[in-house]
Amino acid sequence: MSEPTVTRRFSQALVETAARLGINLPAMAPGEERVRLDVHDALWVKLCAAGDDPLIGLQLALHLQVGHLDVAGLLLMSSETLGEALELYTEYHPIVSQGGEVWFHDVGDQVALCYAGHYEVCREPRAEMSLGCAMHLARWCSGGRFEAAAVEFRHAPLDREARYTDLLGCPVHFGAP
Repeated sequence: MSEPTVTRRFSQALVETAARLGINLPAMAPGEERVRLDVHDALWVKLCAAGDDPLIGLQLALHLQVGHLDVAGLLLMSSETLGEALELYTEYHPIVSQGGEVWFHDVGDQVALCYAGHYEVCREPRAEMSLGCAMHLARWCSGGRFEAAAVEFRHAPLDREARYTDLLGCPVHFGAP
């Protein structure tokens, strides 16, 4: 089995977004179209160490753009409905990153979007970035009409819970199963 990777564009987007947030990281060395997950892990370690905001994952998520997702982002932009975009997001997520899995399932009359990361470093900020990015893109794809009922994380809060609510625009719960 091959080593897990992420797209170079996605790793580069994190470096550029960090710079917009005032975090200066070394430029990425030229290379292949895919970045090994251990190299991407090292980028996250630098991000978390250099930033003074415990919610760096959410901050990054809210500044990422659909174009940072390569071809998957273009497909999201062409979706006619949010449901179609959600299906495409889950299907094409491995093209952007093989560091985790995304899936959704019905919960009554709502849909739950789930994410499970397969990495060992900076787990909480990365999980927050992944779900925060999905919410940010859902709002963008729906012209701002998307409203989440809530977000649930397995981990404990990294900062005041009110900050999560302010950044995500919905109730946030911790310690989810």
